[in-house]
Amino acid sequence: MGNNFFQRLQSVVWPGEVADILNLIKQMGFHGYVVGGAVRNQLWDLPVAEWDLTTDLPLAQLLELFGDRHPGAHFGTVRAGPNIEITVMRREAAYSDARHPDEIEPTAQIELDLARRDFTVNAVAVGLDGAWWAAGAEQDVADRRLRTVGDPTERFREDPLRILRLVRLLATCRAIADPASWQAARVHSGWTARPSRERRLAEFLAFLRADPDRWGLWAEAGLMSALEWPDRQRNFLSVTPDAALARLYLFMRQIGLSSDEVLRWTTAWPLLRSWRQTLKKAWTVEDPLEGEEWARRARLGGQIAGLWSDLARAAGFDANDLAPIRPVLPASVLAAELGVKGPLIGELDRLVRAAVAADPLANRPATLRNIAQRWAHGQKA
Repeated sequence: MGNNFFQRLQSVVWPGEVADILNLIKQMGFHGYVVGGAVRNQLWDLPVAEWDLTTDLPLAQLLELFGDRHPGAHFGTVRAGPNIEITVMRREAAYSDARHPDEIEPTAQIELDLARRDFTVNAVAVGLDGAWWAAGAEQDVADRRLRTVGDPTERFREDPLRILRLVRLLATCRAIADPASWQAARVHSGWTARPSRERRLAEFLAFLRADPDRWGLWAEAGLMSALEWPDRQRNFLSVTPDAALARLYLFMRQIGLSSDEVLRWTTAWPLLRSWRQTLKKAWTVEDPLEGEEWARRARLGGQIAGLWSDLARAAGFDANDLAPIRPVLPASVLAAELGVKGPLIGELDRLVRAAVAADPLANRPATLRNIAQRWAHGQKA
């Protein structure tokens, strides 16, 4: 099988800018490889969003070439383009902080670099001079299986984010888990409270890119505590919004978070301010879990109409039918015709807006007058 796998790796392609970097490294007398998710996704016929490279070129020379310092520069990583990162090949010591290695040692041996990676399917390297992979990677790639490189408990103890990454990849790549790796992830799910909230949130939002029929994996792995949420699991709707905030809302709503729980969580976690405000406001309304209700709220307008529109579009509604609707006859005109004054004008306004939001075809002068007249008759009764 090794020869067949090697031939498959030869079919991995990379964009021109990546090829230019690999050629430049080779011209300087060093080695460069495409590694990780970029290789894995091509082998699994999935899109590639980011390109990770590794090289034995010293960090000082990498910085001279590309100069764009990266938060991981201390660990030998530079940014070589909008979606390209290069890391110096290395060996690692223990992870005392459960996130970063205590020591790193540059190496010219790609095999040693691959041995310190998280999963076998990510421990595959392809370069101008050939391809290398960790033991078991070829079969795991063929089976679409996620297995840690080495002992899973050790790998997860080093960096508990790997547990979140395991579940994210299971969901987004529609992969299967090696039983030992899955068991270790579930047993040690409590370790995921150690990384920062920022990193936990980033992994969860990436997980939510999966289809909702895979969202149950988060609770199955025991990861609700990683988000400091109650351990609840529901059946998720087969609705897949494009917007990240809409997916987050849908997950939170369907595990049944209360208004108080949402308030505490959005206050404590590192969300964008606009997200925090939208989620808090969304929980002041009744539980809208149907497309028609999302569409109605989108047409009503207001500060969070965009959220309802994202959800309604995911449920199959045309974006042209979700814009906020302004009644063709304002409530002030209808009130004047009916002799309505004072606070009742506001009530009439809400009634008319709700009517046209529920049924855009009602936004006609005759229909709105009929609605207003019936309402006024009820007020007099």
